[in-house]
Amino acid sequence: MCAKRSHEAVILCIDDDNEVLNLLKRILTGAGYSVVTAADGRQGLIEAQDRQPDLILLDVMMPEMDGYTVCSQLQENPETDYIPVVFLTALDDEVNRAKSFAVGAADHIAKPVRKDILLAKIKEQLKTTLRWRKLKKRIALRAETVPAPATFSQFKNALIELIAPAEEIRDLLTETKPLEIYNICEPMGIPQRQMTEWIADFLSLPMISKIDPERLLLGLIPVSFARKNQVVAILDEKFGRSFILCNPFDWSLTDDLKNLFGLKKDTVLFLATPEDIDAFFEQPEQESAMTVGARVRRPGEIKTEPLDKIFLVEDSDLQEEEADITREIDSAVIAFINRILVDAYTKRASDIHFDAGVRGKPYDVRFRIDGICQMAYSIPEKSKKAVVSRIKIIANLDISEHRKPQSGKFMVRIRDEKVEFRVEVTPTVDNNENIVLRILAKSKPVAIDLLGLSPYNHDAFKKMITKPQGVVLCVGPTGSGKTTTLHSALGHINKPEITIWTAEDPVEIRQAGLKQVQINTRIGFTFGEALRSFLRADPDVIMIGEMRDAETAKITLEASLTGHLVFSTLHTNSAAETITRIIDMGIPFYNFSSALLGIVAQRLTRRLCSECKKPYHPDPEEYENLIEYYNPIWAKKHGLPDYSPDLTLWKRQGCSRCEGQGYYGRIAIHEIIVASDAIKKAIRQNPDVEHLIEVALMEGMRTLRMDGVAKILEGITDFEQVSRVCL
Repeated sequence: MCAKRSHEAVILCIDDDNEVLNLLKRILTGAGYSVVTAADGRQGLIEAQDRQPDLILLDVMMPEMDGYTVCSQLQENPETDYIPVVFLTALDDEVNRAKSFAVGAADHIAKPVRKDILLAKIKEQLKTTLRWRKLKKRIALRAETVPAPATFSQFKNALIELIAPAEEIRDLLTETKPLEIYNICEPMGIPQRQMTEWIADFLSLPMISKIDPERLLLGLIPVSFARKNQVVAILDEKFGRSFILCNPFDWSLTDDLKNLFGLKKDTVLFLATPEDIDAFFEQPEQESAMTVGARVRRPGEIKTEPLDKIFLVEDSDLQEEEADITREIDSAVIAFINRILVDAYTKRASDIHFDAGVRGKPYDVRFRIDGICQMAYSIPEKSKKAVVSRIKIIANLDISEHRKPQSGKFMVRIRDEKVEFRVEVTPTVDNNENIVLRILAKSKPVAIDLLGLSPYNHDAFKKMITKPQGVVLCVGPTGSGKTTTLHSALGHINKPEITIWTAEDPVEIRQAGLKQVQINTRIGFTFGEALRSFLRADPDVIMIGEMRDAETAKITLEASLTGHLVFSTLHTNSAAETITRIIDMGIPFYNFSSALLGIVAQRLTRRLCSECKKPYHPDPEEYENLIEYYNPIWAKKHGLPDYSPDLTLWKRQGCSRCEGQGYYGRIAIHEIIVASDAIKKAIRQNPDVEHLIEVALMEGMRTLRMDGVAKILEGITDFEQVSRVCL
C-alpha cells in the first residue's frame, strides 16, 4: 500500500472549546489535511464510527464524557480500535501519561505546543496509521492454526524431564499448543509466574515484573492488539526498542513484531507473567503525585488555558534577551522542572545534577542514585536559561547574577510529604551555570538492628552508646550514612528521663523527644555556639553534627569529660586515622584517650538486587583474590570458609526493579574501634596509624575491607562495589 498524501488524510478533532477547534481546523487545513470536528465526546464517537478518520486529536477535560472515556470506547469498538488517538492536553504528568497509555492513546502531546511540533507529530502518527492498517489486514488473513515452533516441543520435553509430572499431567502437557501454555498452570497446580520463569530459563531471556512508565513506547502497538496478545513495547538502550511478552512461542505475534514494529533479529525480548502485562493497562489513580509549592489540581479543577497558551510562536520568535527570559518562562518549563523533581524523588535520588557542559551542547540532567550518577534527561540548548532561571526563582536566588556561586533552598510537597531541596549554582566557562540540587527528604530513624552491623559491631556499638559519658565518633566521607547511624543511636537511648540536644546542618531526621537545633552560619550560629548553649541547658546527651574545627573539637571533649555523652562526626578515611586527626587538631592525647568511647568508620556500598541476583560458584583465583583482599592471616583467625565445590557467591543480573543495574539500595560496611584499655594506652603513646590498626585488630576490630568481604560472602553485595568504596 502506498502512503497517503497529506490532503487525503482525514483528522477528527474532539474538543469542547470551539476556539480550539477553529484554530486546529485552520492549522490542519492549511497543511493540506481534511478536518472533521466534534464538540463533545459522544459526537466524537459517532463521527469516528461514520467517517473512519486516519487520526483523532482528543482533549481530556470535557463535560459529561472525558477524553479517557472516549478513547476507551474507541478501543472497545472493532470499527475504530485501530485508529490512532493523540491526546492534546495540559494534563502532562506521570499519572496522566500512564493513563493515556492504559486507555489506548498512540501519543500524548502537552499544551502548550508549537505549530511545527504539532504538524510533525501528526505526520509521524499517520505513518502509525499505515502500520496499524497493515496489521489489521494480516490478522484478517491469518490462518486459524499456526504450526508450533520446534523450540516449543523441546521446551515441553525439558519441562517434563525437570518436574517429572504424573502421567495425566504429562499427557496434558504433551497435547498443549503454544497459545495454551498458561492454561495448563491450573491443572499443574502452579502459578503463572512459575511457568514464565521456566520459559525464561529455557530460552535464556530476562524476566521482568515491573517497568518504569517512562520506558513504555506509547502508541507503537494498538492497545487492543497489545491487550489481546499481552505484549508491551519499551525503549531499549542498545536496540532502540524491545518488547515485553509472556509467550515467546507465539510465532504469529513475533512475526508481526518483526515485520511491522521493528523487532530486530538480535533484539533481546523480555518476559513477564500475563497478569503483570495486564497490569500495564490498568488505569492509575487520577490524583497526580506531582506537587511543587502546592497540590496539583484534580482534573475537575483544571482551568482552561487561554488560546494563546495552547500554541506557542515559532522558534525564531523565541530568541529573547536574557532579561525577558524570566518573564517568559512558560508552563512547559515549569511542568518539566516539576517532573524532574518528582522523578528524582520517586527514583530515590540523593542529588540532581544539571550539567551545562559546553556551548551548543544539551543541558544534561543526572540523578545520583545509590551513590552513582545516572543520565536522566537532556535539555535542549535553547532552554538552558529558562531552566536555570526557573530554579533560581523557586530557590529565591538572584536571577541576574551569573558570575558568583549562589546557595539556596526550597521546599516542595510530593505525595503529601515535605521535601527540601538544597540548591548550589556554580558559574562555569562559556557563561554557563551548573546546578546541583541535594534532596533532603524527611526521614525516620533506623533501628540499630537494621543498620547492617555484623554481630561483633552490633554488640560493640550498643555497649558504647549506653555509657553515661564519653565521646562516640562516626566518621567517613560525605554521604556515607553517618547521620543515619548517629540518629539510630539516639533513637535507641531516647527515653523520657534523658535530655538530648542535637545541633545539625541540616536537620534531616526528626525524632520526638529530641531538642534539635538547625545551625545557621550566616548569622554566626555555628556548631561551637550551639554547643556552648547546650552546656548551659542541662543536657544528658549531645549530638554535634560535625566537628569542623579545633574549637568545636575542644568543647566537645570538655563536655564529655564533665559528665555528658557526646556524639559527633568527622571526615576521615578510617577509625584509626580519626585518632591521629584529632591529635593533629591540637587536642591533648591524654584528654582524648580518657574521653573516647569508640569510633565508627563506615561506607555505603550498593546492594545486589534481591529480585534478580544470581548464585554462582567462583573459581579458585577469584576466591584467592577475595582472601588476599581480606588478609589471609586474619581470614583464618576469623573463620572464613575455605574454598570448596559448595562455595557460593552472588552476582548481579538486572531487572525492571533495578532498571537493569543489578543493584538496588545500599548497605553500610563498618569498622569499629572500641576504646579498650589497650587502645587508650596506644593513644597515650601517640602512635602511628598502622600500630593503632594492629592493636585494634587484636582487640576484635574488623576493618572496612573485612566487613565488606563478609557481606560479599553473605550475598549482600559484590567485590566490585566493596572495592569501589574501600581503600
